[in-house]
Amino acid sequence: MADELRAATVELTLASRADPAKSVTVQAVALPDVPTTVIAPPSLLARLGLAERQRKRSVTPAGVAEVAVHAPATATIGGRHCGVEPVAGVEGGPVLVGQIVLDQLDGAATLGVHSST
Repeated sequence: MADELRAATVELTLASRADPAKSVTVQAVALPDVPTTVIAPPSLLARLGLAERQRKRSVTPAGVAEVAVHAPATATIGGRHCGVEPVAGVEGGPVLVGQIVLDQLDGAATLGVHSST
């Protein structure tokens, strides 16, 4: 079905820009068809020392919601790096990497993204 969401898994390292020694590597769900950045549980962002910088309204699968945008970090996938301002997701939920980040890293196809289906 053309409307099905494509999802894949990818190894993501997220590091604080203010303190690069603070980093974490996780298996993340890559969403090459969803125009978003990195979404991570609040406890993971806190562990990296990424303070909330602002709240803004965003379109989510559940409708329009206010989201917490955190301090800048560096996302690394497949040896490629880009800057991100991660958004707090659901505590206990997966880390998500969206199209905005994947495009900055030269697209999902070259990054070793594997289908989860």
